[in-house]
Amino acid sequence: MTKSDLLFQIRVAQGFNQMISDCEADLRKDEYPLIRVRQYLLTNRLKLTAALLVAFTLIGFYVGGGVLWWIVAFAPLYYASAARSLNRFVSNRRKAKRREERASLTARIEEYKARMHAPKVIPDAFLFQHALASFEMYLENMRADTLKECIQIYEEERRHEIADVKAQMRQGEMMRQNQANADRAHADAQEQTAEIKNAPYVAASAFHITKK
Repeated sequence: MTKSDLLFQIRVAQGFNQMISDCEADLRKDEYPLIRVRQYLLTNRLKLTAALLVAFTLIGFYVGGGVLWWIVAFAPLYYASAARSLNRFVSNRRKAKRREERASLTARIEEYKARMHAPKVIPDAFLFQHALASFEMYLENMRADTLKECIQIYEEERRHEIADVKAQMRQGEMMRQNQANADRAHADAQEQTAEIKNAPYVAASAFHITKK
């Protein structure tokens, strides 16, 4: 395989990787967000119902009284029941639509994975974005000419990175240990200083007790 063909395969795999990442990000999204007005109605449903109950009661009493007063007064209760039914209906519709979208996204992810693995050019262990971007950089910067060389350089760099991380962790642990030792030494020094300062008072107290 020529260098240009290898670069083409790497970029194709990168494209599939990006599409898979986008689909997985869509899968992690929450359910459809509520419209602001509907969200406000759901959040403040009791307050709105009480306000409408008072308003319609006053209107009904002022306009006609009697039966009309009762009909208008209880209209907000019917509104609340209808609102709950409507919210349930809309929520179920949106959940069903979201389930269909999630199934479609899952199917697309599996399709992209199959198409990415199909050429069998790049080993599966390196079909992720960081390795592919590194391979592309090696080839473009003339650090490698074949896939085997790309893998060797990549694994060597990863070993160095792991060794650097471990060295940094050891250094950090030593710094924390040294700081803890310094804190303990400082606390001991302060305790000794306090004992020296209090020694005359302790001696004086002992003298008075002995004198008595």
